[in-house]
Amino acid sequence: MDYLLDLQSEIDWLVSCIKVRMSLTEENHSEGLLYEPAPAIKQKESAYGKFILEHELNNMERLTLILSLSVHIRPSVIQLLLHEGSTQKASLIPSSTKAQLLPTAETALFLIAGQSLQLRADACKLFDSDHIFYKKGVLDVRYDVMSGSQYDGELKLNQDYVDSFLFNTIRRPKYSADFPAHLLSTELVWDDLILNPVTSEKITELKDALKYKETLKNEWGFGAHIKPGHRAIFYGPSGTGKSLTATLLGKMLQRDVYRVDLSAIISKYIGETEENIRKLLSKSEDKGYILFFDEGDALFGSRTQDVKNSNDQHHNQLVAYLLQSIENFNGIIILATNLKTNMDDAFNRRFQSSIFFGPPKPEQGIILWKKLWPTQLEADKSVDFNMLAVSKPFTAAMIVQIIHILSLRALRTNNYRVTLNDIKWASETITKK
Repeated sequence: MDYLLDLQSEIDWLVSCIKVRMSLTEENHSEGLLYEPAPAIKQKESAYGKFILEHELNNMERLTLILSLSVHIRPSVIQLLLHEGSTQKASLIPSSTKAQLLPTAETALFLIAGQSLQLRADACKLFDSDHIFYKKGVLDVRYDVMSGSQYDGELKLNQDYVDSFLFNTIRRPKYSADFPAHLLSTELVWDDLILNPVTSEKITELKDALKYKETLKNEWGFGAHIKPGHRAIFYGPSGTGKSLTATLLGKMLQRDVYRVDLSAIISKYIGETEENIRKLLSKSEDKGYILFFDEGDALFGSRTQDVKNSNDQHHNQLVAYLLQSIENFNGIIILATNLKTNMDDAFNRRFQSSIFFGPPKPEQGIILWKKLWPTQLEADKSVDFNMLAVSKPFTAAMIVQIIHILSLRALRTNNYRVTLNDIKWASETITKK
């Protein structure tokens, strides 16, 4: 596997860095980096090589990155930091799961800077909130605020990056506190989505915007005018195809679509909702995911104009944070809501696409009834699909529910004939839920 060649040379470079640092005298420790620079990247198409080159990581950054990855490649490397002849030991912590030592942020600072205050100050910036490691959720320093320095915590590489670097692929994330979202999938195709002509035209525009974005950006000179990612609002009554459209877009673009669990995102504690959003977006950064916020007005609702208490102030601060976060996100965000008027105006302005999903018009209703009606059910002569489509604007979801109820009853009673009164009964059943 050629993509592992760079990791091999990188880990060898880490070993040489550790040996040099551990062999230095107390006086020489103040001189900082005294060893060979990082090796040249040869496998430029590997996930590790791409990450190094794309973000132009310097020696300090690469040393920190390979140190955090070393526990997954060659755990014995960390033992070199316990060399008895050294005048200074790096900060290590024992693993809670097995007999293994783990590097901390202090370990990286020790290898990079030794006793040099200037180099240490520069290296500490690797763990700041504006560094690429934090913004993209690459590294995390896990420490107990009561235990001392923030750099004494474990230097933890995000599992997505571990998988990407070691296996040269990104594994689908599982539902977790850091990624509270479920994968959406469908066996349906675009022809199964019956919409009114205006909505269909808007979706065609959205498909073109997503499909040709890179062409416009890189070949047509729109790079400076096109913001990262894409943001779309789907609004209209429930059951009109918003979720299915998002899923079909992912299918078309060969991207995974995840429905965000807002109940796990929104917290009553100040600052926790913002942190949950940050984790979700950082974990999704550069992965190509489509994030689907169903009933998104619960999170992206209008700001309070008349601030009366701390809760109002916190809500407005949350909205401001969300505005900045989604605007900087380089993936695709689709926000669905029943009532667009519940949305903050500033959000509406920042979404490139806004599509209304209304109930189907009679001509689409006829198509839906006929398309969804199973051949096993026998429609009585009293059943007129044209009349049904005209009499009430049933959404696709409602028609599916009605036919599902009728199908179950037919199987239970072994009577497959359906009358107009049966359809009215099933319709009343779903409206009472």
